[in-house]
Amino acid sequence: MKRELYNLADEEFAFFINNLDRQMKIEKIPYILVGGTAVQAHVLKRLCEKKGKNLSQIILDPKIRLQDYLRSTDDVDISIDSSIAKEYREIEFAKKIGKIIDKLAIEDFSPSQEHILEYKVIRRGIKRPIFQIYVDGNTSEKQMISMNIGRKKSDLKNLDSEFYDKFVEEGQETIIPYNSEFNLTTRVIKPEHLLASKISKFRAKDTMDLHIIADCMTHTGEKIDLLEIKDLLFPYYEDNYHRFLDLAKLKDMDN
Repeated sequence: MKRELYNLADEEFAFFINNLDRQMKIEKIPYILVGGTAVQAHVLKRLCEKKGKNLSQIILDPKIRLQDYLRSTDDVDISIDSSIAKEYREIEFAKKIGKIIDKLAIEDFSPSQEHILEYKVIRRGIKRPIFQIYVDGNTSEKQMISMNIGRKKSDLKNLDSEFYDKFVEEGQETIIPYNSEFNLTTRVIKPEHLLASKISKFRAKDTMDLHIIADCMTHTGEKIDLLEIKDLLFPYYEDNYHRFLDLAKLKDMDN
């Protein structure tokens, strides 16, 4: 069953994502966050910019309801450049991912320095490793983070699979100020690519994500490249594209 447990405002989740970025860079594996965690990263980066505050200050601000902006998850969805898996072949690629998994299973202080966080691997594998999370030595059956690791072009659903590596290549490094001592750094799918992916599906949870991403970009003065989104969606998802325009209250001046 899909659970909604964590968002990037949670120290244990933010630390995990930051460490994941560090280990992927050490191993020189091009990757991007996709899915719900990518939505969180895009939203929180822009929320911090708009409010002129770091994430810890936003969490403590009684005027800001993070639940209005974030949909929590227990999954971390990432996509790796498909050429990496081909280059190393299956066994060597599994060893490389295994090395990263081992480096994610650590014990360290939380970003606030107020807690000790520990991550233990309870399921290995190159597709869906799972980590048990301990905070000050305590855990529960709900405190788990799963990773979904995409590495093939066919892992891109709905849209043309040839866009898979384009999405990874054009991913954006994203830095979210967590507090005065800690910045959360990750690499995230480009917002237009994320929007197109969600428009193609248009499930109930995608509706909230589309609305929030578009609002956050608009409120920070960013222009959404509708032409690029159309190039990814048309002709198969033209109706969904117009549903998105209505949802986000956007006008396509090229129509």
